[in-house]
Amino acid sequence: MWKRILILLGIISATVFAILIFLVTRTFNQLNNGNFPEARETALKCLYIIEPLSKITFSNNTDLELFKNSLYLISDIPSYTDTLISASNLNHKNNYIFDISGLKITLIDLEQKIQIIDNQINQSKIANKIISEEKLQKFHQFSESLPDMIKFLDSFSNQDQKIIIVFQNSDEIRATGGFMGSYAVLDIVNGKVTEIVTEDIYDADGQFEGFIEAPSGVKEYLSDSKGLRLPNANWNPDFPTSAEQILQFFALGNKKNVTTLIAVNPDYAKLILSITGRITLKDYNTIVDRNNITEVLRSRRGTFFPGSTEKKHILSQLLTQLQIKISNLDEKSKINILQETINQFAYNNIQLYSNVDEIDKIFSKYSFRQELGFKKNADYLFLVESNVGINKANKNITREVFIDKKNNETLITVNFKNNNLSPMISNLSELMGDEIENVNESNNSNKANHLGYVNYQRIFLKQEQNLEYIKYNDSLIVDWHETTIKNSKNEEFKEIGFIITLMEQENSVLEIYLTNNQQNENQIYIQKQPGLPATPYTIKKDSFITQFLLEQNSLINLQ
Repeated sequence: MWKRILILLGIISATVFAILIFLVTRTFNQLNNGNFPEARETALKCLYIIEPLSKITFSNNTDLELFKNSLYLISDIPSYTDTLISASNLNHKNNYIFDISGLKITLIDLEQKIQIIDNQINQSKIANKIISEEKLQKFHQFSESLPDMIKFLDSFSNQDQKIIIVFQNSDEIRATGGFMGSYAVLDIVNGKVTEIVTEDIYDADGQFEGFIEAPSGVKEYLSDSKGLRLPNANWNPDFPTSAEQILQFFALGNKKNVTTLIAVNPDYAKLILSITGRITLKDYNTIVDRNNITEVLRSRRGTFFPGSTEKKHILSQLLTQLQIKISNLDEKSKINILQETINQFAYNNIQLYSNVDEIDKIFSKYSFRQELGFKKNADYLFLVESNVGINKANKNITREVFIDKKNNETLITVNFKNNNLSPMISNLSELMGDEIENVNESNNSNKANHLGYVNYQRIFLKQEQNLEYIKYNDSLIVDWHETTIKNSKNEEFKEIGFIITLMEQENSVLEIYLTNNQQNENQIYIQKQPGLPATPYTIKKDSFITQFLLEQNSLINLQ
């Protein structure tokens, strides 16, 4: 009789365990698909089964303990999400407060739980069967990254300091993502952001009275014989190098104790607004959504001047309303914002730099910014555009890139199209004249007084690559600037720069012919400029052809 009871208990336990595996798998699938409320409900159902089951016979079962700890963690997702979101609040003076120290404590708790689960996964046989290798790898990477995140947050607890966020406008493209029209200073005291002050970039620039030699491109088209200035300090596409230059200007302009620089592109703001929905700025009788945010922030630029508070008020009101919107979102949308924020690092729509070496190494380790860099045993290409026409033409510029590789020769062809409507100004030379800064912009980017594209085009190559010729619309360009530069890791690159212009509604063809001192490799590493839209590429190497959309830095196989 006891034997039958034991057999029956074994059958019941096996059946319940099979149901449990089914529900756990369903929980992970719901989690992977972003159905967080459903995943939490399923996790709670699983826990109702696990608790009595573990008391019967599986108390020392590694797989069961793994399921239990994972499900408890999933059921706690809402509390973690609320902690992360609620770390940002408003105080009675309408200044932002972000509790960095509180966020660090939450991550320490999360890291301890994740580490236990990670260790149990390594010992589990079932986990490796029901969870794909790719997902397990991502979980391991996340587990390994948490100590670095905690170290970063902890760096703000040691001393009072400042973070500067520069807002880059990709409609006026520059090397690191766009023209830096405004910035915010975050004061950190005792691990809390006590104040955020937004300013126009020219206010800080006005504090600098020295002279720094401008690099080629800036010197000829942007400096007005005043050398390099703060608004153009993000000229180097290697973000750490540009960030050092930007912080130097801020330091010379009496912005002290700045340890961290963050650059943000409009695509990130547009993404957040696509989740939160539109925002009303009551003081300005304006509705802001993902389609008009860049226009709203620049539509009143004629009223901005050094000392003006209007830009500060617009940005502050926008940030305030955005924070309120986010705090009122449902759980799934809040998590979506966190996930998309992390994803934006891959596209360099958010970039980080720290002048604290230990922290900056963390940023570099996780590719939290664009860095000039090539890959071993791979050819290299980085095309960088800079709008020096002082307008917002880039929004409606499209491009396609074709690369034809034969032996040690490479022909790069870029087809540009300016989709902006024809302007009242028909002579492109006027765009390069002294009065360009005084030309009024229209709120409609398709109907501005001038939207011709004046592009200081640069190409970055390995040292063994040689430029043979450049053609633009079948005409040879003989006046180009070529120099050797180093990235923040002291690696050398060849930089070639030249000016090209494209009137409204025109198509143009740029050809760049290269030779290589070495045989062409079977791979090519192509870096994408932050702020530019995804660009169609076609690469031909002998009989091999591949086509793709370049959305981020990519290593492409050519065989």
